[in-house]
Amino acid sequence: MFQTLLSSKLKTLLLLLTITTFVVACDNKSNILKESTASEPTSATVIATENSSVANAAQTNASMPLVGSDKDAHGCIPSAGYIWCTKENSCVKPWEYAEGVAIPNTLEAVNSYCGNN
Repeated sequence: MFQTLLSSKLKTLLLLLTITTFVVACDNKSNILKESTASEPTSATVIATENSSVANAAQTNASMPLVGSDKDAHGCIPSAGYIWCTKENSCVKPWEYAEGVAIPNTLEAVNSYCGNN
């Protein structure tokens, strides 16, 4: 009988302790939420701000030409370092071409060798 009474009291105490802990935890969470909404942006606000920043960057970049989209009269892409070589009848990278044909690695030397003057 004593064991049953003690067991019953312990169960009741444990249940009250659990409920009290839950209520305190919920109250603390409520206070944290109130504080965060008043002083700090929520994650939804941060995501919305980042998305609008990305959209603004995309609009700004839409008016800028893409790198490598420039071409000269021969179809060479100067922004990628290519120049026209009349001797080869193709676009070349001057620094690579100069090394391949054993001439000085200067734009003037490559243009002279290619007959671009």
